[in-house]
Amino acid sequence: MQQAQRIAGIICEYNPFHNGHAYQIQQVRRCAQGIVAVMSGNFTQRGEPAVVDKFSRTRMALCGGADLVVELPVPYAMNTAQRFAQGAVQVLEALGCVDILAFGSESGELAQLEELSRMLEGQQLYEQVRRRMRDGVPFAQARQEAVSQLGSPALGARLRDPNDILGVEYLLALRRVGSGIQPLAIPRKGAWHDGEPREGFASASWIRERARCGDWESLGGYLPPKSLELLQREWERGAAPHTISNGERAVLGVLRRMTLEEWAALPDVGEGIHNRIHEAVRRQCSVQGIVQSVQTKRYPAARIRRILMAGYLGIGRELGTMPVPYVRVLGLNRTGAQILRQSRRTAAVPVSHRLALLARQGEACRRFSEIECRASELYGLLAPEIEAPCMEFAHPAVVEQTAFEEQA
Repeated sequence: MQQAQRIAGIICEYNPFHNGHAYQIQQVRRCAQGIVAVMSGNFTQRGEPAVVDKFSRTRMALCGGADLVVELPVPYAMNTAQRFAQGAVQVLEALGCVDILAFGSESGELAQLEELSRMLEGQQLYEQVRRRMRDGVPFAQARQEAVSQLGSPALGARLRDPNDILGVEYLLALRRVGSGIQPLAIPRKGAWHDGEPREGFASASWIRERARCGDWESLGGYLPPKSLELLQREWERGAAPHTISNGERAVLGVLRRMTLEEWAALPDVGEGIHNRIHEAVRRQCSVQGIVQSVQTKRYPAARIRRILMAGYLGIGRELGTMPVPYVRVLGLNRTGAQILRQSRRTAAVPVSHRLALLARQGEACRRFSEIECRASELYGLLAPEIEAPCMEFAHPAVVEQTAFEEQA
């Protein structure tokens, strides 16, 4: 790859990789010759295990057009939108060779999203938000109402759409780290979120539900062939789907041992919510029961699930606020190998596919690598059939389209 060629980053979960993701990559190819995907590992931002493991999803991504797949460490991947975005942007910035951050957007209006992101940094807006929250209005609703009042209803409407919300967080994160990476909003096509498929596109949640029903024939039109093949293979061999309910006894066993002080030390815990969770864990017989008994408008289900999963995995609050200590490569193709070589000259942190090597690069690297190993081991208990612990320290990178020789 020539130095002048542009590299784009995409922040993703690919749970699983579907036609909408392939479309986004095709659009990004118009302005970039290399694509780096920063992908969540085995746990997602909704506080749930990914349906198939990160290495299967890495192969889907490489077959779908990504060149280099790197891991978003689990303390960021399973966190608030702000922390999720901050961690992922730090990963791209740390590589030192990424020119563009491309993201899906319901509106596709980058100028409007930029305006909204700058408004969200204003003190006046957050005074309005805090006032509404004191009256019992949930944060998301309070922020949307404040933006509509101080800006315009059109700006406020952007805060109803998950991808635009994440896009705004990416823009804020780019400014916080002083990045020169240029944002690129890609308008989404077809089905969004949990809706029915249309125009050849289906949401990841709809795809997961059809896969759980074994309706593989209906999925053929909504996933690239390789993604469908990998997804069906994992299902048929009993390695998917990973769900909390599969390993509920293991999860509850960990949660019931936790003290009130341990609950208070988890990410995204505040306003005494840990007291309610601690009590619910001792009264309810399922994770879903805990979530339903604790959730409120102010503490939605996804937030409660993230707290519970952080407890299960042992993720302390401080990890999600620490700078990215390393970049771990999950997979690559020939172009990805060239990007990786370039990053060796520009990266601000250690870069490798060998987690054992990264773990020796300092105290922060050791702590993050230990959490990643633990997350993978406990993820194996959430499969339909209990899996042997994944040997994270020894797992090789996924390679497509090249006989990649040891570089990392």
